[in-house]
Amino acid sequence: MCLVIPSKVKKIQKGSALVEGPNGFEAAKTSLVKVAVGDWVLTQAGFIVQKLSKQEALKTLEYYEQK
Repeated sequence: MCLVIPSKVKKIQKGSALVEGPNGFEAAKTSLVKVAVGDWVLTQAGFIVQKLSKQEALKTLEYYEQK
């Protein structure tokens, strides 16, 4: 099973975004989903695969922190 944890887009530059999640920062490609700084997203294998509402992201992070 693979657990995908929400991250927040902090910076976008040349087809890549710097995202921050509970485990720190990572780079993710933006070629699959159009995003803006401040968006909440899910990443998989180095790509942003889905945008989330802030409510969805925070609710998911609550569950993650209960582990």
